[in-house]
Amino acid sequence: MRVLIVSSPVAPLGDGRTGGITRQLETMCKALQLYDHHFQILAPLGSDLPPFGQHLQCIEGTLQPTLAGNESEAVYPIPVRGVLGEMWRQAFERQGEFDVVLNVAQDWLAYYAGAFFDTPVSHIVNMGDVDETTSQEIIRCANGPRSAVAFISQTQAAQFAGVGIPTILPLGLDMERYRFVDQPDGGLIWGGRISPEKGLEDALEIAKRCGQSLAIAGAVDDQNYWDDLNRQFGPQIDFRGFMNQTQFQEFLGNGRVLLQTQKWQEAFGLVTLEALACGTPVIAYARGANAELIADGISGFLTEPDNMDEALASIERIGQIERAACRETIAQNYSLNAFAKRLNQWLEPTKGTTKQ
Repeated sequence: MRVLIVSSPVAPLGDGRTGGITRQLETMCKALQLYDHHFQILAPLGSDLPPFGQHLQCIEGTLQPTLAGNESEAVYPIPVRGVLGEMWRQAFERQGEFDVVLNVAQDWLAYYAGAFFDTPVSHIVNMGDVDETTSQEIIRCANGPRSAVAFISQTQAAQFAGVGIPTILPLGLDMERYRFVDQPDGGLIWGGRISPEKGLEDALEIAKRCGQSLAIAGAVDDQNYWDDLNRQFGPQIDFRGFMNQTQFQEFLGNGRVLLQTQKWQEAFGLVTLEALACGTPVIAYARGANAELIADGISGFLTEPDNMDEALASIERIGQIERAACRETIAQNYSLNAFAKRLNQWLEPTKGTTKQ
């Protein structure tokens, strides 16, 4: 099968602002190779995706504002000379070279424009119901004659009221990229985009109550938010910056426990998966997909959302968690082979079909 992947227009792959999209695409490319599929990727100029650079076609244009934390449901942002429109123009012009066009971004245009393609367009939804305009198009596509939409968790799919029977396609990891660490030398850690919806302030407050610092790895997505955190929690902040995959894997493995205190309905939680793959238990609010990824009492602890006292008490019990069990829960359900099989089964029905 020949697959044209259209990436996120929010930022170049590899620079941190794309969140888990870069990691997701790395795994997806490996999964497609396992089934001998051919693929190319359209992504913003400056993208980097080792070792799949030869599969990239980089597109110039103004980056699209992220829908994460979008405060307005009435206005959809369309920048001048936007890269989003240019990527989908390229996809439309080149569609005849491929059996399926695969969208992995959360933008209205992709879901709307797919109806005008002759080549089937499929979508993997990567966020929850964050924009009403986009959500309505997602629901329309999901209820079409051939469901062209896959959600990455049950929790995420439940946010889209009106979808009949959702297709669930959980993400996966190449476990060989994640080294198991039985005896970590670090303490409390946090990883991800530094943005208000990620709730870093709660993790810092928990660390403060513990009398510890919090090691933080990630790209600063909201500078004003980050400045406020530094003013409020300066002594607790041990900022390590944005890391490449090798550095981030080592960072996660050396943590005693990963804190996940999101304020929004996280669609999947790839950082949670990565930490567990390294053997690091996770304490998370039972909000979003973390409730599906974490086996409470086995690979970490789920707490009442926004209850920092409960999270603090869970840290005191973290020694009850066996790190080997954390990795095993991921190996059983979210391995590269498991993801490749799910992805292939979902994509194969599109091969050779055209718009009726």
